[in-house]
Amino acid sequence: MKGPRYIDSVHLMRGIAALMVVLEHVIVRPPYPVFNAWFAFADRLGQIGVSAFFVISGLVLPLSLGRAYRWGQLPNFLLMRFVRIEPTFLCSALAASGLVFVMTALAPEGTLWWRSIKPFALHAFYLIPFYDQEWI
Repeated sequence: MKGPRYIDSVHLMRGIAALMVVLEHVIVRPPYPVFNAWFAFADRLGQIGVSAFFVISGLVLPLSLGRAYRWGQLPNFLLMRFVRIEPTFLCSALAASGLVFVMTALAPEGTLWWRSIKPFALHAFYLIPFYDQEWI
């Protein structure tokens, strides 16, 4: 059910921005140069989509707080965002790592891929850039 502050056009723009990112990931890939020649227009869609998504989120977050919001509620707001986002982030990093590990293990001439526990711990605390590591 839509609340009184639900704005259809904002959600439509968020969907379009997300679709732009998906299209770049699906269409614009180096192994298919002939295919990519036909879809060169999609080359920067992902960057534009991510930027648009963050700008739209910058509008949506303050609107979601409402007029009665007070600074004292900030810790609770951040905790609720953390609980909503962090488990999904960690599960996707573990799933991606597990998938790549299985794929390299099953590859006939592939090199087994494995990361130590250190990158996972750094991911959990968003410390990757400070330790010269790569995001999974």
